[in-house]
Amino acid sequence: MSDSFGKLSSQVIVFTEQNAAVNMSLGLTMANDPSTQRTMVCGPTIPRDCKSITMYNGLCFEIDQNDGLGKSYPTATEDCRTQADIAFLLDGSGSVDAEDFDRMKAFVKNLITSFLGRDVKFAITQFSSRTITHFYFNQFSASNWQNQIDQIRQLNGGTNTAAAIRNVV
Repeated sequence: MSDSFGKLSSQVIVFTEQNAAVNMSLGLTMANDPSTQRTMVCGPTIPRDCKSITMYNGLCFEIDQNDGLGKSYPTATEDCRTQADIAFLLDGSGSVDAEDFDRMKAFVKNLITSFLGRDVKFAITQFSSRTITHFYFNQFSASNWQNQIDQIRQLNGGTNTAAAIRNVV
C-alpha cells in the first residue's frame, strides 16, 4: 500500500473468500477516500475453474488506515454458472487459407461437443468485407448441428473486423 507521496509497504493479506486467494491480481484499480482514510483495491482477474471453462470475476476489498482488510464487494465471487451463451466469430476473409477456415470450424465443433448436454446456446457469425450470422442463439439446432457447421462456406473478400465485432455485440 502506498499513499500519494509516502513509502511503499507490503503485508500479507489473508482472504476470507478462499477461492479469491488463488492467482488473484489486486491493485489494478485503487481509490483512496481521504476523509475516511480507507482505500479500495480491486482486481478484475479472479479465476474460478468451472470444469471445461475458467471464469474470471472481479472483487474489491476495503483496506483501512492500518492496512487492515475490510469488507469485499461483492461479498463473494460468483459460483460457476450452469448456463452460457457462446458466440463464435469466424474470419472468412480472403486472407485466411481455406485449410485454416476448416480448422476454425473444427475448433467450433470441438468446443460445442464439450458443452453438449448443458444449458448452453450457440451463435455463429462469419465476417469478411460483410458479416453474416449463420446461426442465432435461438436458431442453433441440437440435431444435425455438425453438418450445419460443415455447410458454412468461406466468404472471402476483405477484412472488416470492427464491423463484425459490433454486429456480434
